[in-house]
Amino acid sequence: MTSLVIDNSQEIVDDMLFRLNTLYPEEKHIGITSVDKALKHLEREKADVVLLNTIFAEMDGLEVVRRIKKLQDNTNVIFVTENPEYALEAHRLYVSGYLLKPIKEEELRSAFANLRYPVKKVEQNKLQIQCFGNFEVYVNGKSLNFKRSKCKELLAYLTDRKGATCTMGEVLGVLWEDKPDTKSRRSQLRTLVYELKRTLEENGYEKVLQRGYNAISLNTKMIECDYYQFLNHEQGEVIQYRGEYMKQYSWAENTVAQLERKAD
Repeated sequence: MTSLVIDNSQEIVDDMLFRLNTLYPEEKHIGITSVDKALKHLEREKADVVLLNTIFAEMDGLEVVRRIKKLQDNTNVIFVTENPEYALEAHRLYVSGYLLKPIKEEELRSAFANLRYPVKKVEQNKLQIQCFGNFEVYVNGKSLNFKRSKCKELLAYLTDRKGATCTMGEVLGVLWEDKPDTKSRRSQLRTLVYELKRTLEENGYEKVLQRGYNAISLNTKMIECDYYQFLNHEQGEVIQYRGEYMKQYSWAENTVAQLERKAD
């Protein structure tokens, strides 16, 4: 599902994007503060849901709805406004919802749960990760290439942590084997994180990497991994484990010991 937020206030757009990313983290959410730019965007790309203010300098929200309908007739439009007087006319335009600010989380959830044009969920192929033997990553059956070996190692360590939040200091200690934490090394790590994020985005997995303040983790719901399947006792995975786990990384030896105990 793709949602588009259109409001002339960048602050409101950012707030709404935060709410949507919190409620629906695996979906795509875009924010635009210009009606003209938003309409041009809709000429090129499909939006399943448009969250729209009612008042703009260029034109009123009702006219924006009419133009959206001409571009994409089955797009769900939800008004997000402080003006209740537009509700009747909005109903005549067959909008999917009419939310008054300040918006409550349950109201937003309800609007998305009762869309006029239900959105068919398309299951995205999960990122394929192999941990037994050498650590490898596959997209649609093809090996994912990394520009730097440490970028791949960063993803390996985050995979090993099974979605747990890792501080930058922790990651530095692992990737650089407890060498001094310097500004130069911090800069290198930031570059690695940026390159990993870009590599995943280029292959359609922008939601796999989760970043916070001085911390990083993986969204394991978007990953299919032999290690995770083994831990969850999924059929067939026990046979695949032969005592080798991310064998190119020395720090993985701690997990090997745990796997051997579990396999006994």
